[in-house]
Amino acid sequence: VIAAPLPTPASMGFPGVEETFKILVDIPEGDRPIVFTAYRTGPERTSLGVGVAFEEYVTKAPVGTESFEEYHRLLLLTIGDLKIVVRTEVDAVASDPQNGPLPTDWKLCKKSEKMHYKAYGKFNANETVVEMKSKSAFFPDFPWRSTFYQMLLGKVDKLVLGWHKKGSFEPPKEYTFSEVRKRVDDDVDKRLRQLGALLRRLLEVGKQEDIPKALELSWDGGRADLVVQARKVENSGTAETRRFVESFIE
Repeated sequence: VIAAPLPTPASMGFPGVEETFKILVDIPEGDRPIVFTAYRTGPERTSLGVGVAFEEYVTKAPVGTESFEEYHRLLLLTIGDLKIVVRTEVDAVASDPQNGPLPTDWKLCKKSEKMHYKAYGKFNANETVVEMKSKSAFFPDFPWRSTFYQMLLGKVDKLVLGWHKKGSFEPPKEYTFSEVRKRVDDDVDKRLRQLGALLRRLLEVGKQEDIPKALELSWDGGRADLVVQARKVENSGTAETRRFVESFIE
Protein backbone atom coordinates (compact mmCIF):
# COMPACT_ATOMS: atom_id res chain seq x y z
CA VAL A 1 0.00 0.00 0.00
CA ILE A 2 1.32 3.46 -0.87
CA ALA A 3 0.20 5.59 2.04
CA ALA A 4 -0.21 8.93 0.27
CA PRO A 5 -0.29 11.84 0.85
CA LEU A 6 2.20 11.31 3.66
CA PRO A 7 4.88 14.03 3.71
CA THR A 8 8.23 12.50 2.77
CA PRO A 9 11.62 13.38 4.24
CA ALA A 10 12.60 14.93 0.90
CA SER A 11 9.57 17.22 0.77
CA MET A 12 10.19 18.21 4.39
CA GLY A 13 13.79 19.16 3.66
CA PHE A 14 15.22 17.02 6.46
CA PRO A 15 18.98 16.39 6.46
CA GLY A 16 20.29 13.02 5.39
CA VAL A 17 17.50 12.45 2.86
CA GLU A 18 19.82 10.56 0.53
CA GLU A 19 19.76 7.60 2.91
CA THR A 20 17.12 4.95 2.35
CA PHE A 21 15.51 3.45 5.42
CA LYS A 22 13.15 0.76 6.68
CA ILE A 23 11.23 1.00 9.94
CA LEU A 24 9.20 -1.76 11.61
CA VAL A 25 6.01 -0.53 13.26
CA ASP A 26 4.12 -2.25 16.10
CA ILE A 27 0.56 -0.99 16.52
CA PRO A 28 -1.33 -2.37 19.53
CA GLU A 29 -5.04 -1.85 20.03
CA GLY A 30 -6.51 0.98 22.07
CA ASP A 31 -4.46 3.88 23.41
CA ARG A 32 -1.25 1.94 23.99
CA PRO A 33 1.91 3.39 22.40
CA ILE A 34 3.01 2.64 18.85
CA VAL A 35 6.64 1.51 18.58
CA PHE A 36 8.88 2.39 15.61
CA THR A 37 12.05 0.27 15.33
CA ALA A 38 14.79 1.06 12.81
CA TYR A 39 15.53 -2.06 10.79
CA ARG A 40 19.13 -2.83 9.96
CA THR A 41 20.94 -5.91 8.74
CA GLY A 42 24.30 -6.97 10.09
CA PRO A 43 26.13 -5.65 13.16
CA GLU A 44 25.47 -2.13 14.45
CA ARG A 45 29.17 -1.38 14.79
CA THR A 46 31.26 -2.02 11.69
CA SER A 47 35.01 -2.06 11.21
CA LEU A 48 34.91 0.25 8.17
CA GLY A 49 36.80 3.50 8.61
CA VAL A 50 38.43 4.72 11.81
CA GLY A 51 35.40 6.00 13.75
CA VAL A 52 35.10 3.09 16.17
CA ALA A 53 38.86 3.04 16.80
CA PHE A 54 38.77 6.79 17.49
CA GLU A 55 35.97 6.39 20.04
CA GLU A 56 37.75 3.54 21.80
CA TYR A 57 41.06 5.44 21.95
CA VAL A 58 39.74 8.66 23.53
CA THR A 59 37.31 7.02 25.98
CA LYS A 60 37.46 4.36 28.63
CA ALA A 61 34.83 1.89 29.79
CA PRO A 62 33.69 2.10 33.44
CA VAL A 63 34.67 -0.83 35.61
CA GLY A 64 32.36 -3.76 34.95
CA THR A 65 31.22 -2.62 31.50
CA GLU A 66 34.24 -3.57 29.39
CA SER A 67 32.23 -6.24 27.53
CA PHE A 68 29.30 -3.91 26.71
CA GLU A 69 28.86 -3.14 23.02
CA GLU A 70 26.65 -0.06 23.33
CA TYR A 71 24.99 2.26 25.83
CA HIS A 72 21.54 3.72 25.20
CA ARG A 73 19.22 6.13 26.98
CA LEU A 74 15.42 6.31 26.88
CA LEU A 75 14.35 9.94 26.55
CA LEU A 76 10.94 11.60 26.57
CA LEU A 77 10.41 14.27 23.90
CA THR A 78 7.30 16.38 23.45
CA ILE A 79 6.37 17.74 20.01
CA GLY A 80 3.00 19.46 20.07
CA ASP A 81 0.59 17.05 21.73
CA LEU A 82 2.77 14.03 20.98
CA LYS A 83 4.85 12.38 23.68
CA ILE A 84 7.72 10.44 22.12
CA VAL A 85 10.02 7.98 23.88
CA VAL A 86 13.35 7.96 22.02
CA ARG A 87 15.95 5.22 22.34
CA THR A 88 19.26 6.92 21.57
CA GLU A 89 22.82 5.61 21.57
CA VAL A 90 25.33 7.46 23.75
CA ASP A 91 28.97 7.50 22.67
CA ALA A 92 30.37 8.85 25.96
CA VAL A 93 29.71 10.94 29.04
CA ALA A 94 32.06 13.52 30.53
CA SER A 95 32.16 12.09 34.05
CA ASP A 96 33.45 8.72 35.19
CA PRO A 97 30.48 6.91 36.77
CA GLN A 98 31.19 4.89 39.89
CA ASN A 99 28.64 2.12 39.65
CA GLY A 100 30.28 -0.75 41.47
CA PRO A 101 30.32 -4.37 40.31
CA LEU A 102 27.92 -5.61 37.64
CA PRO A 103 25.21 -7.87 39.13
CA THR A 104 25.11 -11.48 38.00
CA ASP A 105 21.34 -12.04 38.12
CA TRP A 106 19.03 -11.33 35.19
CA LYS A 107 15.49 -10.05 35.84
CA LEU A 108 12.45 -10.63 33.68
CA CYS A 109 10.97 -7.50 32.08
CA LYS A 110 7.37 -6.72 32.87
CA LYS A 111 4.79 -8.19 30.46
CA SER A 112 7.46 -10.30 28.77
CA GLU A 113 8.31 -13.98 28.91
CA LYS A 114 11.57 -13.66 26.95
CA MET A 115 13.30 -10.33 27.57
CA HIS A 116 15.55 -9.99 30.62
CA TYR A 117 17.64 -7.15 32.04
CA LYS A 118 20.21 -6.36 34.72
CA ALA A 119 19.82 -3.34 37.00
CA TYR A 120 23.21 -1.62 37.08
CA GLY A 121 24.35 1.78 38.32
CA LYS A 122 22.35 4.94 38.91
CA PHE A 123 21.01 7.13 36.16
CA ASN A 124 22.29 10.72 36.27
CA ALA A 125 20.00 13.04 34.32
CA ASN A 126 22.51 15.90 34.67
CA GLU A 127 25.55 14.15 33.22
CA THR A 128 27.16 15.68 30.13
CA VAL A 129 26.35 13.46 27.14
CA VAL A 130 28.94 13.43 24.35
CA GLU A 131 28.59 12.65 20.65
CA MET A 132 31.84 11.54 19.00
CA LYS A 133 32.58 11.80 15.30
CA SER A 134 35.61 11.52 13.07
CA LYS A 135 36.13 13.03 9.63
CA SER A 136 38.82 12.87 6.99
CA ALA A 137 40.59 16.20 6.49
CA PHE A 138 40.66 15.43 2.75
CA PHE A 139 36.83 15.80 2.71
CA PRO A 140 36.22 18.78 5.02
CA ASP A 141 32.47 19.17 4.34
CA PHE A 142 31.38 18.09 7.81
CA PRO A 143 27.60 17.42 8.12
CA TRP A 144 26.83 20.05 10.75
CA ARG A 145 23.09 20.10 10.10
CA SER A 146 22.41 16.37 10.43
CA THR A 147 24.75 16.26 13.45
CA PHE A 148 22.79 19.07 15.09
CA TYR A 149 19.46 17.29 14.68
CA GLN A 150 21.00 14.08 15.97
CA MET A 151 22.18 15.95 19.06
CA LEU A 152 18.85 17.74 19.44
CA LEU A 153 16.70 14.60 19.37
CA GLY A 154 19.19 12.69 21.53
CA LYS A 155 19.58 15.54 24.05
CA VAL A 156 23.37 15.54 23.57
CA ASP A 157 25.40 18.28 25.28
CA LYS A 158 28.77 18.17 23.52
CA LEU A 159 30.38 17.14 20.23
CA VAL A 160 33.93 15.79 20.12
CA LEU A 161 35.23 15.89 16.54
CA GLY A 162 38.43 14.22 15.41
CA TRP A 163 39.95 15.25 12.07
CA HIS A 164 42.40 12.81 10.54
CA LYS A 165 44.55 12.23 7.51
CA LYS A 166 44.53 8.55 6.60
CA GLY A 167 43.98 7.61 10.24
CA SER A 168 46.51 10.06 11.73
CA PHE A 169 44.58 12.36 14.10
CA GLU A 170 45.12 15.89 15.30
CA PRO A 171 43.95 16.60 18.90
CA PRO A 172 40.14 16.40 18.80
CA LYS A 173 38.05 19.57 18.96
CA GLU A 174 35.10 20.05 21.31
CA TYR A 175 31.89 21.95 20.57
CA THR A 176 28.98 22.67 22.88
CA PHE A 177 25.44 22.13 21.65
CA SER A 178 25.05 25.91 21.23
CA GLU A 179 28.22 26.12 19.13
CA VAL A 180 26.97 23.37 16.83
CA ARG A 181 23.60 25.14 16.55
CA LYS A 182 25.31 28.35 15.37
CA ARG A 183 26.76 26.46 12.40
CA VAL A 184 23.30 25.41 11.17
CA ASP A 185 21.25 27.78 9.01
CA ASP A 186 17.83 26.19 9.40
CA ASP A 187 14.38 26.88 10.85
CA VAL A 188 14.49 24.36 13.68
CA ASP A 189 10.98 25.04 14.97
CA LYS A 190 9.58 24.47 11.47
CA ARG A 191 11.46 21.17 11.15
CA LEU A 192 10.10 19.93 14.47
CA ARG A 193 6.55 20.90 13.47
CA GLN A 194 7.00 18.95 10.24
CA LEU A 195 8.30 15.94 12.16
CA GLY A 196 5.31 16.13 14.49
CA ALA A 197 2.92 16.33 11.52
CA LEU A 198 4.53 13.29 9.92
CA LEU A 199 4.30 11.26 13.12
CA ARG A 200 0.70 12.35 13.67
CA ARG A 201 -0.24 11.25 10.13
CA LEU A 202 1.43 7.88 10.68
CA LEU A 203 -0.52 7.44 13.91
CA GLU A 204 -3.76 8.19 12.10
CA VAL A 205 -2.96 5.70 9.33
CA GLY A 206 -1.92 3.02 11.81
CA LYS A 207 -4.87 3.41 14.17
CA GLN A 208 -7.61 3.84 11.59
CA GLU A 209 -8.92 0.27 11.97
CA ASP A 210 -8.21 0.07 15.72
CA ILE A 211 -6.87 -3.48 15.55
CA PRO A 212 -3.38 -4.77 16.41
CA LYS A 213 -1.15 -4.89 13.38
CA ALA A 214 2.47 -5.02 12.28
CA LEU A 215 3.63 -2.75 9.46
CA GLU A 216 6.78 -1.99 7.51
CA LEU A 217 7.55 1.61 6.62
CA SER A 218 10.15 2.23 3.94
CA TRP A 219 11.55 4.97 1.72
CA ASP A 220 14.02 4.30 -1.09
CA GLY A 221 15.33 7.85 -1.46
CA GLY A 222 13.66 8.48 -4.81
CA ARG A 223 9.91 7.97 -4.39
CA ALA A 224 7.49 10.77 -3.72
CA ASP A 225 5.74 8.68 -1.05
CA LEU A 226 6.53 6.62 1.98
CA VAL A 227 5.61 2.99 1.42
CA VAL A 228 3.54 1.36 4.17
CA GLN A 229 2.78 -2.34 3.96
CA ALA A 230 1.72 -5.15 6.26
CA ARG A 231 4.33 -7.60 7.50
CA LYS A 232 4.32 -10.95 9.25
CA VAL A 233 5.71 -11.14 12.77
CA GLU A 234 7.74 -14.32 13.06
CA ASN A 235 10.19 -14.17 15.95
CA SER A 236 11.27 -10.69 14.87
CA GLY A 237 11.43 -9.48 18.46
CA THR A 238 9.45 -6.37 17.61
CA ALA A 239 6.53 -7.26 19.85
CA GLU A 240 9.04 -7.77 22.67
CA THR A 241 10.39 -4.29 21.98
CA ARG A 242 6.94 -2.82 22.49
CA ARG A 243 6.52 -4.68 25.79
CA PHE A 244 9.93 -3.44 26.90
CA VAL A 245 9.02 0.18 26.12
CA GLU A 246 5.65 -0.11 27.83
CA SER A 247 7.28 -1.46 30.98
CA PHE A 248 9.08 1.88 31.40
CA ILE A 249 6.16 4.23 30.77
CA GLU A 250 3.35 2.74 32.83
